[in-house]
Amino acid sequence: MTVGLAVGLFVVVLVLIITQPRGLSIGWTALGGAVVALVLGIVSWPNVGTVVGIVWDATLTFVAVILISLILDAVGFFEWSALHMIRFARGNGLRLFLLLGVLGALVAMLFANDGAALILTPIVYEQVKALKLRPTAILAFVMAGGFIADSTSLPLVVSNLVNIVSADFFHIGFLSYAMRMVPVDLVAVAASLGALYLYFHRDLPLSVTVQDLKAPREAIRYPRLFRVSGVVLGLLLAGWASATHFALSAYGRQSAVLADAGRRAAVSRALRRLIAQAEPGAPAGAPHALRLVTRLPLAATTGDPTIDATIRLDRSHDLILAWRPHPWGQPLAPLPRPNVRILLHGVSALDVAYWWQKPNTDHPAWYPTSPSGTVPRLIRLTLRFTDRNRIWPALIAAPMTSR
Repeated sequence: MTVGLAVGLFVVVLVLIITQPRGLSIGWTALGGAVVALVLGIVSWPNVGTVVGIVWDATLTFVAVILISLILDAVGFFEWSALHMIRFARGNGLRLFLLLGVLGALVAMLFANDGAALILTPIVYEQVKALKLRPTAILAFVMAGGFIADSTSLPLVVSNLVNIVSADFFHIGFLSYAMRMVPVDLVAVAASLGALYLYFHRDLPLSVTVQDLKAPREAIRYPRLFRVSGVVLGLLLAGWASATHFALSAYGRQSAVLADAGRRAAVSRALRRLIAQAEPGAPAGAPHALRLVTRLPLAATTGDPTIDATIRLDRSHDLILAWRPHPWGQPLAPLPRPNVRILLHGVSALDVAYWWQKPNTDHPAWYPTSPSGTVPRLIRLTLRFTDRNRIWPALIAAPMTSR
């Protein structure tokens, strides 16, 4: 029953919006449909509260963009822009067609598709009509400036109400959205202009006469307010640019932190595995370097996986892992040079401690050294970084042979 009422109400409201009997405004139709939905119980007040909680800030943002557009239209900004575009065409019909399409895309990008379609389209129509062109040519130019406003309202969060609501709901940042959608919008601009040109190319004039048009400065109705609006628009664009710069910095810092955290997690897993695979036969344990006889993963070697490994710091404050094959018995030839892999950068100190029980003592304890040839019960690695904001919890692992 409720579904049938909802579908019926939707169809009635849609028909009234399309037909607008006796000039009935779209807003009044939508408001009436909302009231009827509440009265019939199709939606409840908690539903309304949920929706308002999702879209209130996005709606206010969109209203603010539309208000800015109306103010700029009132002072003549859009007409001034259209006249400049027409004059930039220098009498070339195709160039004028493309420039009006670009103008529509720019206005839609900054002032939302509704602002571009409802404000710019009548201005373009009036100015192109003054060029005394055929009706089909006028339609081509109007479509270039108006139709493209909807097909290219993609690049920024503020370009479309759907963009604002989606970005707000899914917590997509201004920069993150723009980085992904600006390339898409460029393709949409090219595709839209290409499709419009293929449809209207026979109707486009080879040349247009612009002498009968008024000068762009004559379109400005309130010069002082026009200048103030220009300053405000400049501040708005500067604010977006500053937000983008801040977002870039924050994004870069966040990426670096996440990458560093991921690398440290990977190093921690690798060190734990090397310690867990430790076998007897290593030299005596040192306080600032860890020497192990351990095993590499089978996928990392084609021969015997047993290696002599040393974890230490080099002079560049890098934590390195140096290893070479473990010699079984007395080597008959010089040992090969060890392989070296940098694990972490910017490490100022490495402290190693070993948990083992000395002879004639009752309990094991942490010591900065360990006897050669044995495997301590636990090994603890403590790292300190040159950047004090980087924190590494002490790594404690147990060799399996000591368990």
